[in-house]
Amino acid sequence: MDAQLTQEDVANILHTKKSNISRLESPNAKHLPNLGTLMEYAKAVGFSLEIGFKRQTTAR
Repeated sequence: MDAQLTQEDVANILHTKKSNISRLESPNAKHLPNLGTLMEYAKAVGFSLEIGFKRQTTAR
């Protein structure tokens, strides 16, 4: 995903601090963002968030 936005740009769009965006984008974050935050982030960078269920195939 490449929206050509810096973390500072995204922070300004979302009216938050750059450190919050950095934490959101970090794979080492200790806490997971809530669904609303993910939706706002996706919209800010020009995407939509899709969540779906996919049936698991199990060996029986």
